[in-house]
Amino acid sequence: MDTTETLTLREEALKSEFTALLENFSAVLLDKLMANERKYGFGEAWKIPDWEEDLQRDMVEHIQKGDPRDTAIYSLFAWYHGWRTAPESKRESGFDKLFKWEDMSLSTLMAVLVKHFDCDDFGVEFYSRPSVASRIWIFIKFKLPERYKGNRERYVSGSTLPIVQRRLIEYLDKIQLSEGRLERKRIAETNQDQVKTDS
Repeated sequence: MDTTETLTLREEALKSEFTALLENFSAVLLDKLMANERKYGFGEAWKIPDWEEDLQRDMVEHIQKGDPRDTAIYSLFAWYHGWRTAPESKRESGFDKLFKWEDMSLSTLMAVLVKHFDCDDFGVEFYSRPSVASRIWIFIKFKLPERYKGNRERYVSGSTLPIVQRRLIEYLDKIQLSEGRLERKRIAETNQDQVKTDS
């Protein structure tokens, strides 16, 4: 008996087992569906096309309750409508991550500004300054992209790295280095204001 024949026989045996499993589960599921109907009287409400979010929320609750019959029923309804059993995950694209400057370390931010925003010649210097709490002064110099005419060299300084980073970001936003970042900030702020208004 060759390998192909062996695989075919194995598939046939599994198909028979799966068929029996599905038939048994289908009978159990039908009993549960009818019990739910007698208890709640939903009728054909499951055919209504506008309860996807409710289904996804209820699905999570029933998974936590632990009865596989209930989660199977919600899966059945989702399959009927062509819905997901959970909302689409809102994955952040690499493009969006480029604009989250406040969440980056200063070194990462400088690398992003060089690679993606055409700044160059970054340099960092540290000076002793006993008059400030940190007792040091941090000095960053860099060049703006070539589209900025005249002297492109700029300087930002402060007593700590977070202060320097904040000042660098504030300056870059002020000169509108990235319109994409500013547009995303505007949308986020509008959404926050809307949430405050609605609450």
